[in-house]
Amino acid sequence: MPRKTATKTTAVTNETENKSTETIQKEVDSSKKEAKMSFAELLESEKYAPKPLNRGQVVEGTVISNQRGGIMVDIGGKSEGLIIGRELETEDRMAKTLAPGDSVLVYVIQAENDNGNALLSLRRASNERVWRELQNSLDKKDLVEVSAIDQNRGGLLVDFKGLRGFIPTSQLDNNRSDQLSLGRKIKATVLELDRKANRLVLSEKEGLGGEEKEKKQKLLTDIKVGETFEGSVTNILPFGLFIKIPSGLEGLVHISEIAWERVGNPNDYYKVGDKVQVKVIGVDHKNLRLNFSIKQLKVDPWESAHEKYYPGKVVSGKVSKVTPSGVLVTLEPGLDGMIELTHLTSPEKIQVGDEINAKVESLSAEMRRLLLKPQ
Repeated sequence: MPRKTATKTTAVTNETENKSTETIQKEVDSSKKEAKMSFAELLESEKYAPKPLNRGQVVEGTVISNQRGGIMVDIGGKSEGLIIGRELETEDRMAKTLAPGDSVLVYVIQAENDNGNALLSLRRASNERVWRELQNSLDKKDLVEVSAIDQNRGGLLVDFKGLRGFIPTSQLDNNRSDQLSLGRKIKATVLELDRKANRLVLSEKEGLGGEEKEKKQKLLTDIKVGETFEGSVTNILPFGLFIKIPSGLEGLVHISEIAWERVGNPNDYYKVGDKVQVKVIGVDHKNLRLNFSIKQLKVDPWESAHEKYYPGKVVSGKVSKVTPSGVLVTLEPGLDGMIELTHLTSPEKIQVGDEINAKVESLSAEMRRLLLKPQ
């Protein structure tokens, strides 16, 4: 009998141990599951945790309300941000367009005031808005409108909402006589955008409509290098003249192609409205450009220079330029001779405009070089 009791007791003990093990395992599994859920919940809570704010940050928020006293914006902070007072008045036009639910870019003036609200500015975030707008236009190849504010030999300086940009001459619509007129509005596309270098390059030509491009391209295919046209001067700029030909196309006569002599100011030679004969010296189908020359329709004085200016001949002319290496003497328009410094006894006394008699020392028409000696 005692043996049976012992056997029964052992069985009960094993069963109890098995149940305890199962219970423990279930508790462990349950703990793991709870731990996983807690971690997921933790991540979720961190996702919606208030974002730390610092003065000078530019953040994107959502308009909660827009009332007369100010604009309330949810920027993910401990409490809402406010655009009030002077910061509201300076951007009054933009402020009036904002409605609840609109996204808006704001600058943090103060992370937290006495009431626990962040104070925000629309005006101080404007520069960031402009850069983002330009980046969006570059990505989507959308047109932007800029205003011409200055010009130089390389092209046109423009303004886009307070940010300066540049349109190279090669990217301007050269079929407009007012292409470099200051103040004109230009539809252009963004070619280059570099915020670190503060660089914005645009193109007016890339912004032309497809039909307009095709029309100009077709007109250009009918024009050949070497052809001549009578045109009229439509604009005069420091670097040359713009000439419109009968087809309606306009092209540039670069300052170096106006005359065989050195041209200082194109206005000394022509005025707007003048009729002039031009020769086509370049047709750029890619950039829709025409290049003309006026001087190539006139006799080049160097072609007959050897007949007039042979070694030993005494000539006279006017000093056109004094350089560190010598003096340039104009013998006729487009043809200058050089008196080297070593041949001058008192070079400091010579001035532009002085009459000088000299003897031809050597001539190279191919090199367009004529050396003189004082007589």
